[in-house]
Amino acid sequence: AFRKSSSSPVNKSLFEVWSVTLSQLNSQKIDMLINRKELLRERFIEKMRTDNDFNRSISQAANKVKYRFEQINQIVQEVLSC
Repeated sequence: AFRKSSSSPVNKSLFEVWSVTLSQLNSQKIDMLINRKELLRERFIEKMRTDNDFNRSISQAANKVKYRFEQINQIVQEVLSC
């Protein structure tokens, strides 16, 4: 209802995992991620390029919820520790 009709559909699995993961961080860590957003984006894209299991977990494997959350959490923690 709020998106242009030409927009791509939202990947619900990705929306869920990012929403939950980010909601568990305090404002200081959120600010750190904002400051390192390019690195966060690069790590996420690299994960999608190289990890077929991750791609399946966000596209077709409903039973891979735990894996999806572990991978996104790992990316976030890596970026926060840089």
